[in-house]
Amino acid sequence: PRLVGLAQAASMIVLGTELTGLEAHAAGLVDALSCGDLTEQALAFAQHLVAADKPVRPTLALPFLRDDDKDQSASDILADVHNTASKKLRGQEAPFIALEVLAAGNKMDGASALALERERFLDRKSSTQAKAMRHLFMAEREAGRIPGLRVAKDALPTLNRIGIVGAGTMGSGIALACLAAGLEVVIREMTPDALEAGIARIRATLDKDAAKGRLSPEDVEARLARLSGDTAFEAFGTCDLVLEAVFETMAVKKEVFAAIEAATPPATILATNTSYLDVNEMAAATGRPERFLGLHFFSPAHIMKLLEIVRGDRTDPAVLGAGLALAKRLGKVGVVSGVCHGFIGNRMLQAYMRQANLLMLEGARPADIDAALVGFGMPMGPFAMADMAGLDISYSVRKQQTLAPEVRAIYKVLDTLVESGRKGQKTGAGVYRYEAGSRTPLPDPEVDDLIARTAKEQGIDRAGARPSPEEIVDRCILALVNEGAQILDEGIAYRAGDIDTVYANGYGFPRYHGGPMCYASLRGLPDVLNRITDFKQRLGAQWWEPAPLLVQAAERGAWEAPA
Repeated sequence: PRLVGLAQAASMIVLGTELTGLEAHAAGLVDALSCGDLTEQALAFAQHLVAADKPVRPTLALPFLRDDDKDQSASDILADVHNTASKKLRGQEAPFIALEVLAAGNKMDGASALALERERFLDRKSSTQAKAMRHLFMAEREAGRIPGLRVAKDALPTLNRIGIVGAGTMGSGIALACLAAGLEVVIREMTPDALEAGIARIRATLDKDAAKGRLSPEDVEARLARLSGDTAFEAFGTCDLVLEAVFETMAVKKEVFAAIEAATPPATILATNTSYLDVNEMAAATGRPERFLGLHFFSPAHIMKLLEIVRGDRTDPAVLGAGLALAKRLGKVGVVSGVCHGFIGNRMLQAYMRQANLLMLEGARPADIDAALVGFGMPMGPFAMADMAGLDISYSVRKQQTLAPEVRAIYKVLDTLVESGRKGQKTGAGVYRYEAGSRTPLPDPEVDDLIARTAKEQGIDRAGARPSPEEIVDRCILALVNEGAQILDEGIAYRAGDIDTVYANGYGFPRYHGGPMCYASLRGLPDVLNRITDFKQRLGAQWWEPAPLLVQAAERGAWEAPA
């Protein structure tokens, strides 16, 4: 702050605002810029300072407020940054302590301010949030290292031309991500009108980015020049990888892969964007299961950081390596999952949503459940999230599953809403109602009545006290933990950190908790096991049987056994 002024410094320190080299030079943060040999030019600059008999700059004696800051007081500057941080960094501790240090340092001499900063830094360094965020930083980098995967980089299939079946919201998003990475993209739609709409959707997104200054007009045209489309599968004949992004039905996907396989050479990799379906079953229906994998993008695909890479039983290691390399090229965090219903993320999400629905039937209002989990740090509560995604999406998935009657009963309220035309935000009503043009969820007495009737039909006693916010958080979050432990035990995920990476990057789990598995570790695995055991005794073993790995981890104090 003594170099660049309080306003600029607070934005950088608290909000993480970045400066280019030119901006840093203009702000006074750096003394000189190098465009050639850094060592040579740095020495020349140092020699210039000596020759000019320049004194050591008395940085610690400089004030926080600069001339360009003085139209605002220090308290006004810090208040503005605090307001922005409250919206963007909700739940984090360090940014607000940094603001306190800045406010105090503005009134101190340089040495005293540095001493205070050091004291508060050391305190933060050992905090739970710091441990969680360091864990996640390392876990995201470890996720790309697959045990036993030994494939030389030059042996990986080259992926420069990507085919995409389907130009809807997901297919268009994937195309945008690939175009941004410099790849050539071929999209295929069933009709000329659908193809035209898909290309128009891609162009509209690029034009919007250009209007906001994120892309130049030349960038837009360069990306569109790498995009082509067709209604025939034969257009994929020169593609290195072809990905389907069509309706989530096994029969439809098998039909699509039969057409892709007939139109592409044997070396072309086949990939599915399925969120739930059996990748092994799809792969077995083709003649090249070794060159088949899942690439589960998250919507919007050109923005969301996570890419779940699903390894089939027969996926060739080089093909898996190519999938990881593609994730890196797209600027995404790639996490490898084994095959199971929903893979890592959506399988765990089912456990989370199951508890949310049970809590609702037991007497907690949807808004109370959402508020408790937002208070924990989730960006949205489960019911607001379901309304935003569309209640009909999970409804369709459930309709394709063979579920026990007691499982179907849990989702009776949501199923009834969909069947009555309430599909969420897109229809103006779901679990909540929405005023025209608004996405603000409003509680609806009609839904409260439906919940009460459904609970009564199922013999659920709602006469007691409503579940507390603490109970809501523990039941939903520890359901994630217990399911994650089962996934880890089954070998669906390689490491606990992979699960944390999935949830932080794909589902908005607060980074300062480090992911579900890290949260459990920092909270104390024995405490988590005791709480789940309590749920088992009170609520029944059907949903609360502790995963065997959780029991083992609680005994040794860590998810993974020592090497």
